[in-house]
Amino acid sequence: MTSIVLELQHEAMDSSVRVDDLLRKAVAVATTLGSDDFRVWAAKELQGYAGDTTTPAYRRVTGVLRAYHPSHGWIPVIVPDKDLQKRLESGAARRPIGELEDRYHDPHRGEMLQVLPGPDDENLTLEDLMELVPYDWVLRIFGDTREFQPGTIPTLMIGRPTIKGILDAVRNEVLRWSLALES
Repeated sequence: MTSIVLELQHEAMDSSVRVDDLLRKAVAVATTLGSDDFRVWAAKELQGYAGDTTTPAYRRVTGVLRAYHPSHGWIPVIVPDKDLQKRLESGAARRPIGELEDRYHDPHRGEMLQVLPGPDDENLTLEDLMELVPYDWVLRIFGDTREFQPGTIPTLMIGRPTIKGILDAVRNEVLRWSLALES
């Protein structure tokens, strides 16, 4: 078992090894060794953090709030309340690690990743937003107007450096765990 743990350590330090592949190997090692907590964490990373699953701190992100304009593409959303703006400009990157890695490495997919806004694990819908800001403001910006289609909701956009930070955090956790196994 020592050789596969050493192999896992070397792969965790090798940036050419995909993080999702690294996690699959870590799941196999954790299953063999009966390390259930680590196996569950790695499985969540592979599958994504759906539903009411709490996301780790390194997956809580900040970005810029945008909404899609049919003629102009993604445009900034400015909320009249600065505290609310800050709250809406944070969210949880819940997607599977493989999707994050694909986005990070694919230059054709753009610099930004869409995340539903809301602090920690609170993803906001249009109805949620209407409870937080004045109704007339929401209708004026996101109602059925010439600029926005019905149901348009603000979207949090995060950049490639943020995605890289998530990938590195996961890689580092696998390395930390495998070093603890060795000792």
